Amino acid sequence: MSGRTAEDVVVELCLRDTARQGIDVREDAIAVGRIREAARKAVVELESTQRTDVNLPFIAANASGPIHIALEVRRRDLAGAAGPDGPVLDPRVKLG
Repeated sequence: MSGRTAEDVVVELCLRDTARQGIDVREDAIAVGRIREAARKAVVELESTQRTDVNLPFIAANASGPIHIALEVRRRDLAGAAGPDGPVLDPRVKLG
């Protein structure tokens, strides 16, 4: 088990998305805070559904203009993430 929480996985997906768009927001406390809050909400939504959207407009900006996060996160993206009592999702259960 990796020791990462489901929230950590969603945060990492968001950070990768901003990096793909040409900006690393890891040092921007406000952006990371917004991402963490959206990740918490996404994890709660994924407890009762198979997929959810993470939408964070204007998370940052670069010379090309504003950067937005618009991701679909699926329960299977969280397979193997750790919770306080072990994996958030049982890795033996096929999702999606």
